[in-house]
Amino acid sequence: MADLAPRLYNLFSAPFKALYSRNFYLQVLFAKRGVGFTYLVFLSLLLAFPVTYKVLNVVDLLKNFELSRLVAQVPPSYISPSGLLTSKSEINYAEITNSKGEVIIVYNPEDQILTGNLLNAPIEITSSSLIIRLNNEDGSTHSAQAIPWTLIFEKGGNFEPMQVAAAFEEAASAPMLGFYVGAIVYLLFYVVLNWFIIAAFGRLLMYFISKVKIRFKDALRLSSYANTLVMIIGALSFYYTIDFTIIFLLPIFYIIMVGRFIRQKVMAVGAEAFGLAIEIALKRDNLKNGVSDQDFNFALEQIRNKNNNQDSASESSNKSQDFHNGSFMA
Repeated sequence: MADLAPRLYNLFSAPFKALYSRNFYLQVLFAKRGVGFTYLVFLSLLLAFPVTYKVLNVVDLLKNFELSRLVAQVPPSYISPSGLLTSKSEINYAEITNSKGEVIIVYNPEDQILTGNLLNAPIEITSSSLIIRLNNEDGSTHSAQAIPWTLIFEKGGNFEPMQVAAAFEEAASAPMLGFYVGAIVYLLFYVVLNWFIIAAFGRLLMYFISKVKIRFKDALRLSSYANTLVMIIGALSFYYTIDFTIIFLLPIFYIIMVGRFIRQKVMAVGAEAFGLAIEIALKRDNLKNGVSDQDFNFALEQIRNKNNNQDSASESSNKSQDFHNGSFMA
């Protein structure tokens, strides 16, 4: 029990340290084991709480919109082989209102330009995606999420309003645990591919830029912690509209940072002294505080002493050999 508090602190402080601490990444590289997947699962368990909370709020909001009744009024459609939603009838535009007269769904498969309050309609059905908007109290859009039809239906499949309405009712009645598990799976799926890509690309960059060679297993472990920011932003995307174009590449800078530090120190003190300094820091506090200049100085001193001892032993051996060869005899 005495060790429980420090272990919990190390566990829950890891995501924060992964955002800013170079020393933490040295600890990840040299002190931790495994490939880091356990950490990704742990982080998904944590971030799934705010994601689940937001999803439940959206589900409640959609219930208040009388969504199941309104969806049933959407004209029958199908998903073309190219992945676009197309109306089966002559109706190519519709504004569907709730009992209060508020426009909740805009059926817009021909992508007509919307104006006025229609721009803030909670749900818009376009040719390429289902757009869900979360609005502020004044009616302005707070965030929007566009879900491609190909993620919901197979190409060539039908969009049957009654079936969709029934599916929504079933999903909305699911227990909170189901939403939580779904959030965990989503977050893991969201980051796993990037985890492998950053590990492979980061390993190559460390070698070609910093001349530091690490195993792919170690690169995966670094990548798992470096993707902390990506997973946090992924969770925040449920609250805010975020452009992910650059975000998925951010973890590479953490790996470059580690490689650059190792290269600088190896160039300054040598590979042997660097390795010895890491061993000293590991024995001291398992690299929790990184490796200090004092560690490097101590490592250099030990190497000098070892070399001096070797030189003394070599000199003594040479003198002994000279004596046996008669070099000291007059």
